[in-house]
Parts: sequence; structure tokens; C-alpha cells
Amino acid sequence: MRNSMEFNMGSVKSLILAFSILLNSVADVDSVSINQVFTQQVPHLMAGYSISTGIVYGSCSSFGGVTKASNDFYSNLIKIESNLTIQENLVPLQKSLSYSWLKETIDYESNRLTVLFGDTYFTRHVVSTLRMDRYYSSAESKDMKLSDAAKTLLEVQNFFTFYQTCGPTYIRSVRRSAEMVAIVKFLTRSTVTSPVVLELVKGGSEGISNINVVSRFRGCYKDDFQRRALPDYIGSGMNLNRCGRRCSDKGWNFFGIQGESECYCGYGPSEVGEDVPHYAIHGQLPRSQCSCGKSNVGALRNCVYQITADRVNDDIITLQDRSETSASQTMSTNIRVFGMGLGDKTSASMEKPGNSLIASSAVELREVIEFCFLQMQDEFSGTVVSVDVLPWIFNPNFLVASQFSKKTVSNGSEDGAISKISTARRKYNLMSNAEFLSQVDEIYQSKISEFRTAQQCTTLLQQKPSNLRQNFLSNYNDISQPFDNETIQALTLGSSIMVEEIDFKYSTVGRLLDLFTSDPIFPGHYVVSFQIMFEISDYYNGFYIPCISALSQANSAVVGGVMASSHWTDLEKCNDQLCLLPTGIYDNVLGRCRLQTEGAQLLQKKSLIEFYCMPAVREETYLL
Repeated sequence: MRNSMEFNMGSVKSLILAFSILLNSVADVDSVSINQVFTQQVPHLMAGYSISTGIVYGSCSSFGGVTKASNDFYSNLIKIESNLTIQENLVPLQKSLSYSWLKETIDYESNRLTVLFGDTYFTRHVVSTLRMDRYYSSAESKDMKLSDAAKTLLEVQNFFTFYQTCGPTYIRSVRRSAEMVAIVKFLTRSTVTSPVVLELVKGGSEGISNINVVSRFRGCYKDDFQRRALPDYIGSGMNLNRCGRRCSDKGWNFFGIQGESECYCGYGPSEVGEDVPHYAIHGQLPRSQCSCGKSNVGALRNCVYQITADRVNDDIITLQDRSETSASQTMSTNIRVFGMGLGDKTSASMEKPGNSLIASSAVELREVIEFCFLQMQDEFSGTVVSVDVLPWIFNPNFLVASQFSKKTVSNGSEDGAISKISTARRKYNLMSNAEFLSQVDEIYQSKISEFRTAQQCTTLLQQKPSNLRQNFLSNYNDISQPFDNETIQALTLGSSIMVEEIDFKYSTVGRLLDLFTSDPIFPGHYVVSFQIMFEISDYYNGFYIPCISALSQANSAVVGGVMASSHWTDLEKCNDQLCLLPTGIYDNVLGRCRLQTEGAQLLQKKSLIEFYCMPAVREETYLL
């Protein structure tokens, strides 16, 4: 155990200097490991990967082509009748990308009552989802090629550095998923979701597209750029039924086709007089002057139709006019997409009419579903949900470059006898030791990261103006804690240099700074940072370096050296498993690792780093 009483400030400065040199020396010796192993990357083909740590390494191999992936598409239409059945109704979507958001959103809105026109209406939901799973687009093994640097490491039998650089395994194939989910909310007097509503939001091939309006042709009429007879422009490229559905879903009762299949919507009554509908304010034309039903009706010519029937259901109401009962008029949609690429290809396609992620009607929802279906077929769409990995030892290029398959492999025992080491045993050792090496590197790097965070956090606290010392800090692990006046007035924050239970829920700038800098030996200095630094130094010198040195030793009689000839559990310098735990620290007195006592002040102060660092100052202040 370190006796802190023996340290003066001069020795502390020396230790800081030594620690800086130590870090720099590590970067010089295996800078590839520090720079690449701990760079978190998006998993991609041929990138190195560690199963035990989840770390994605750089790519040490290239590939010329990929196998053709298989795509699976799933669609669901789920009705939510009450907040009591949400979890049960959403069971089919529990493994989906959107499950948490769906449950939270619907749980908040479900079973809310709305009073309109003296009647009570229920809030109901229908969930429409579309999901794509692209199964394993794999790199073609015949086209794989090791990078020059990786190949050189294997040719000189430097397996240790190869694994630190390239990882224990490599990603051979990737599985991606993309998902679109729409929550359709509507009001109803019934406690049961209408079958009509289900049809309106149905995303299948027999969904909204087959629900048609009934319309009657009213004739050919003039139009004017300055004052449109039908004021609501929907878009171009519309056929008769599509235009009618779009206008109906927006609450209009007349629509017209003009020019090159342009769609316009409007009302019939007009301020000109009851006998002159709005669509006729510029006058009527002979039928022969409008090419109704053709691809080009004619400039400033409207083929006008009246909507005479629509999707009607008595228990669905409209917020505009109680006498109208169009289901779609009571709907609101909340749409989210997960893992769908929105790059150049998507941007270009979204310029086309109807291609967007916004739906204000049932028809537009259908168009969103169709648009997402097309985008999901793009090879770059989807977020990576799983990868198929293969140990490097099974890569043909690895075996050739390293000459690992040599049969004349032996290890001299102490009595001079030659004991054979099987190829299978050497492969097993390499795989296990490579994952172990990744784990040790990750633990050591996490300790360094913890030191840097503590140092930066303390610096930021010290830089805060003195008038903010009583301001509360945001608690990242408990964002729901109340800050109302009643709660603040009842608070009693800790005042000693010891961590107290209240510190894990509330802390001020001054309080956290005191905990991080107050110490009977070194008052006002970065005490927490120093203590973490001492831990790292002990861990580095007592376990990390001895173990790494033992693993990296060459063995002239064995291809792969100690990495292939011995398992890490057989190495005295490496088999201390307490050193592999997050709370494991090296004890110089014991000569081995031990677990840091759970109630230890340093462990509690390190926990506060996760709660409050980096510090975000709130407006609320602590009332002394």
C-alpha cells in the first residue's frame, strides 16, 4: 500500500513527469495499437474485430467483390385498443429497432379522452411497420488480399503486433436492417378500432391503393394563373383515382386534372353566388376543348370531378364538420425511419412528387411506405445489426504469409526431449491469446481514459466563475431528478470531503470540485486524477508490461512464438484474472491484483465522474 505521507510536491511533479514519459513510450513502442485498436468505427467488411470487447479495428485486408445478399421484408399492421394491451399488442415488434420509441409514444397518448360537441371520444392507435433485413453480404474469399504492412508482420513471425493492429478476428460479412414505423392516431366514439381505419393505414399490396373514391364528372372549365379555380395544388403525375383520393383525404369535395396530369383540389360553393361553383368562376368550356382522360388535358383547362362517396364510418368523426365522417380527416401520423440511407440517391428521388417522409393523409402515408420500400432496396441502406466474423487463423492469406502450417514444429523441454505441439493446439492458443490481448489492451486504455476524463472535468470545474459555485450540475445518470423550489429548499448537500449518498443525486459546482480536489495531504490539487494515475502506474508496471512481454516473446522452435505455444492461463505473468475486471487494481504489497473495495472513497469519486462529467451547469442554485 502506498504511503502518501512520504510524498511532497516535488516528488509528485516527478511522478507526473514520469507518467507522461510512460505514456509517450507506450505510443512509440506500439503506436499502431493505441491509434487503431481503440478507434471506435462502424463495422464494415474486412475490418478487424474483437468478440470479447466489441472493438472494431482498422482493415488489414482488402477485397475485390461481395457475394449477393438476400433481402427479407416484413410488414405489420397492429391496432392498439387501450393502454392495458400495449405491451401485448407490440410483442411482434419487441426485437425491432423502433420498439422502445413505439411503446413510450403510445403509452403516453393511449386511452386519453377528448370531449367534442358534448360527446366523449377515445384516442386510438394503429401501427404500420415495414422492415428490411439484408442477410450477410460477404466478401469474396478468392479476392481477399492482406495489406503490405500486415503481410510483413506475419512474414517476420510478429503475431503479437499483428493481432494488436488487426484484431483477433475479421468481419467476413455484414447484416443490415432498416425500418419504417408509422403511428396513426385517431379519435373514435367506439372502444373498438374500425376495420375502415385498418384498411386506410394498411401497408400491404392490397392496402390504401385499392380504396377508391366515387366521383362524378362535372365538365371542362377554364383556369387562371392569378386566381386558381381549384386553389390547392397537389402535384403532377396524378391519375384520376389518385388525385381524387388525395383531395378527399384533405377534406375537399371537388378536384380537377389539368395540364400534364396536374392535380388541384377545391370546394364547390363560391362567393360569386350559389349558382356559380368555385371551380366555374372563370367559365365553362366545351368538352372537346379538354382532353379528359389523356396524359395532357391542356393548359389552364380543368377536367372537374365531384367526390360523391368516400370511406365512411359512423364511429369516426371529423374535427372540421361533425356531419362529415371521413376516417382520414381525424388522423395524425408520427413517422420514424431507422437505418435508412438518406444520401444522394434518396435526395434525388425525394424531389419527385409524393416522395417524402411526411404524411398528412392516409394516401400520403401509403406513398411514404412505398417510398421507404424502394429506398430500403439500396445496397447502402440499413444499420449494422450483426456481423459474421472469422478468426484470422482460418484466413488462407494469413496461413500462407505466416507459414503457420509448417509441420516441423517442436518445443524443446528442459530434459532436452522434443515434444510435438499440434497445429490444432497452436491455432487454439492463437485465437484465445489474441482475444485476451484485446481485452488487456482495452482495460488499460479505459484506465487511461478515466484519468483524462477526471483531469479534464476537474479543470473545467476550476474554470467556472466563483458566482456559479452554488449552481447545481446536471446528473447524467438521473435526468428525472426534480429541481423545483420545494425540493431544493429541503435539500441538505454533503459538506465533508467524504462522498455521501446525496452526492449521487444532487451536486453543485463547488461541492464536486471540493470532492475532486480536497485532500489533507495535497489540498487544492487534482487529487482524484493523481490517485487514478497512481493506480495506472501500478497496473502498468505490475501486470500490463510483464504480461505483454511474456506474450510477445519469440520462440525459435515454434511458429508464432509464445502466442502460439502457450495459453495465457499458463503464463504466470498473465493468469491473474482479477486484473481483467473493471474494478481490479494492482497491489504492490500483495504482488497481484485485487478488487477495489466497494466503499472506497476513490471508487465512489470515480463513480461521480460518470454522473456529472463533463459538467453541465444548471440555472437552479443551492440555498444555503
